[in-house]
Amino acid sequence: MTRTRILVVLLVILIAVPLALVLFWHPEPGVVAPVPSEVHTVRTLAPGDSVTLADGRTIGFIEVLEDSRCPSDVTCIWMGLAVIVVDVTPAGGTSERFEFSLGTDDPTTVTGGALDQVTLGLDPYPVSTRPIEPGEYRLTVRID
Repeated sequence: MTRTRILVVLLVILIAVPLALVLFWHPEPGVVAPVPSEVHTVRTLAPGDSVTLADGRTIGFIEVLEDSRCPSDVTCIWMGLAVIVVDVTPAGGTSERFEFSLGTDDPTTVTGGALDQVTLGLDPYPVSTRPIEPGEYRLTVRID
């Protein structure tokens, strides 16, 4: 065989085989390839509620100390923040209180410490025409 003929045969094989696979190969019916997805646990807590995580830690939402976030229907110079108090108890350990400041770019992911890889969000967001009662707050806890 000549060198040209060998190159043509190789080229046909390199093009024909993948094309045939694309056109004629069909997976078995009912077989679905696994799709990678992120797995998160999300809980919404009212003041006084708590959640126990898979690793045994318990997170309790105590209260909102301050909510100076700029209301959504107002233009503010300073965007403000909300200060929340949470109780964290490690598995078999002693509870410890923490204060977290959540800004307007809520939710906030905590890295390091007792709440490592936990994202916190606070609702409802303030509106200038309606005050928020303490019992109306809800803390969203997302565990990554």
